[in-house]
Amino acid sequence: MKKLIFAAIIVLYSSIIQAELSVQVDATNVQKGETFHLIITNDSATTGIPDLTPLQTNFTIVGTQRSTNYSVINGKATSSNQWIIALLPKKTGNLTIPAIQVGQEHTPAKTIEVTKSQTNATSTDAVKQQDVILKAELSNNTPYVNEQVIYTVKLYNSRRLLDVNYQGPQVDDALLIPLGDGRRYQAAENGRIYAVEEQQYAIFPQKSGEIKITPPSFNALIYDSMPEPVHIQAAASQLKVKSVPLNFQGKNWLPAKQVNLAEKYDQTLTSIEQGNTLRRTVTLQAIGTPAQLLPNLTFTSNDKFSVYPEKPIEKNSFRQFELIGTTTFNITYILNKPGKVTIPAIQIPWFNIVTNKEEVATLPALTLNVIASTNNTSTNANITANKKVDQNNDTSQEVASITKNSNHASDIKPPLVTLKSKVTNNIAWWLASGFALAWLITLLLWWKQGSQLPFVKATRRKKIIAQLKQACLTNQPELARIALLNWAHLQWPNRVFLTLADVNRLVNDRALKHEINELSKVLYHINQHTWQGERLWKIISNYKANDPTSKSKVRPLKPLNPL
Repeated sequence: MKKLIFAAIIVLYSSIIQAELSVQVDATNVQKGETFHLIITNDSATTGIPDLTPLQTNFTIVGTQRSTNYSVINGKATSSNQWIIALLPKKTGNLTIPAIQVGQEHTPAKTIEVTKSQTNATSTDAVKQQDVILKAELSNNTPYVNEQVIYTVKLYNSRRLLDVNYQGPQVDDALLIPLGDGRRYQAAENGRIYAVEEQQYAIFPQKSGEIKITPPSFNALIYDSMPEPVHIQAAASQLKVKSVPLNFQGKNWLPAKQVNLAEKYDQTLTSIEQGNTLRRTVTLQAIGTPAQLLPNLTFTSNDKFSVYPEKPIEKNSFRQFELIGTTTFNITYILNKPGKVTIPAIQIPWFNIVTNKEEVATLPALTLNVIASTNNTSTNANITANKKVDQNNDTSQEVASITKNSNHASDIKPPLVTLKSKVTNNIAWWLASGFALAWLITLLLWWKQGSQLPFVKATRRKKIIAQLKQACLTNQPELARIALLNWAHLQWPNRVFLTLADVNRLVNDRALKHEINELSKVLYHINQHTWQGERLWKIISNYKANDPTSKSKVRPLKPLNPL
């Protein structure tokens, strides 16, 4: 019996608490664009804050207020909490205000009818009474595809505002870019002084036909003893976009106020040595066009030079409320063949939206005189040294011939004994000098060719091979480039190697040529892919051609003194 009484008390108490949590609206029928108030009152001892998340499905929460009342009646203290939520419907129709949770309790659901808004036209007298005005205007409502349209939003305010919430314009099938941070100033409107906040947007339609612009909206509370919510929205507008003119001759449609092309080389030379690199920077800039819509320039290789372009750098800037798009192209040229080489001109047709005429931005061609590589200098020096050695050998042979002929008494009359001794001594001196000179030349030639003593050569070769192996297996392209140049010096000691192109010209293995090209692409940032050096190392480790340490290699000079 006691359990039944206790359960009945609990049920009665719960129903009382539920009844003390109430909800009401100040209007059951509103127009779209108008706000209404949802009032939640809690007269019970239940504590908690309303969870307004379910409201965001059908409504925009413009603002909230909270008040607490305390009273003492017949010595009994009571309190109540009240929340006033300003709501803006997101659509028309019968919208449900869902149950709101406060602590452990829930409010009952409500329904409100939202109808279409009436005309936005207001009389002059009504405008004069407005504390906040929102306007939007277009610079041009009939642009071409990709042509810049300036959309200007102005917010006029004459009161102090709280809980400000601004929603910018939105547009489908177009690129929308805010132009800077806007500006603030004062202006008179309908006989009243307003503080004006102005923000401009650049719109670039991406297709022809009609494009609707969703206007910006503004929500706030007007500061007062009893704050009043305000919601305003600018008038809707649309674009009638024209297609590309049929008489435009360019490959890429580029409407702009102005287009500039500029270039810069890292060297101001008309002559350059074969195998050297030339770095070029090309800048494409347009006023009234973002970098995202500028055409991509292509730079192609040919049999006279190789081209390694980097990823373009895009940048948008603002100058006097003008959008300026800039794309920078960095290209590296490797000159492969000697002779006259021409880097072709660049021409970009574009459409001037000020004059409505087609124009062409141009960079002139550049002609260079590529001088044959001087890698053969060391070889020529060796040939000259060999000729000198041959001359010394001839001199020694002539001295030996004189010695031999001096023994024939029938051909030469015998001189005095004292004179004969002097001649014999001179011959011995010349022979000794010849052998000494020949040995000195041999040492000089070894030094010239980098032919150190065998144990020095072996140590140096082992170190270079180890460096190349480590660079390849750890996938470090820059270290691999340096090690590969040193390795090439081992293979061809009489040649000069400044770039990987120098190495590639002497390599006779197609697989090795391919891997060297792949390494060059990574070094010059082509396609930005990751380099894997394991395959290069495998090919290098098996490469035996022109190996300077091979036993079958013929020595550059025969020993003059076999002893």
